Amino acid sequence: MNEVNFELIAIKLGDAVKWERSVNEIERIARATLKITREGFSHENITSIRAQTVYDWIRSLEHSDIPLEEKIKRCSLFIEALEINPEVEEELKMLLGFKDDKKISIDEVLNKLEKLPLEPCLIDNLLNRLKEIENCIKSNAHLSAIIMMGSVLEGLLLAVISKYPEEANRSKFAPKGKNGKVKKFHEWKLTELISVTHDCGWIGVDVKDFSDQLRDYRNMIHPYHQISKGIYPDEDTAKICWEVLRAVINDLTKLTDINSP
Repeated sequence: MNEVNFELIAIKLGDAVKWERSVNEIERIARATLKITREGFSHENITSIRAQTVYDWIRSLEHSDIPLEEKIKRCSLFIEALEINPEVEEELKMLLGFKDDKKISIDEVLNKLEKLPLEPCLIDNLLNRLKEIENCIKSNAHLSAIIMMGSVLEGLLLAVISKYPEEANRSKFAPKGKNGKVKKFHEWKLTELISVTHDCGWIGVDVKDFSDQLRDYRNMIHPYHQISKGIYPDEDTAKICWEVLRAVINDLTKLTDINSP
């Protein structure tokens, strides 16, 4: 197991402790979670009593005879119990060696989205949705994340067929109304968007098939659909759906005509 920089964690945690936390509270939480004896470790740059208290406890843990794995576990419990800023807590957990398995990176997807011929306002909207997806997965809101992924998928495909209307309308899968004419794009269902983008060669058959699955999961926005399917998404399900969305974007960005001005 890699070494852990407990001193850096002690400093960062001390800086992050809320003003609402009294020294007595910090002491009580430390005794309950760290289960060691506190020693004194002076630091010339620490001027806050709260920060110094946190620093002493973490350094005491570091210098204890407890196995490293147990030190990490107790330190993690201490951090969680102090209820600091979630982003700082995540950073400290990473310093402890925890991998953030719930985190998905939107950076790669965003960079590829910017290559597509989308309106700037749509790019901004999709970015916000991607951030919500990221936050939903981190918060264990897996169903919400999947529903949001379905909305991004629909927005992307609708944008692509709107960019190339003649090709989309010529597809044998383009939906028609009672008058025999192709429906307005905003009237197309997601299943029709998927079929047409595949028929036009914009997404591969494998991506099409997986997109149909994401579409079905997206329909769990309707409670009775979810009940009838008996599906209760977990973290793994959400991550699989995320990979489907990534695959769609990958296929779209490979198109020469879409990438060209």
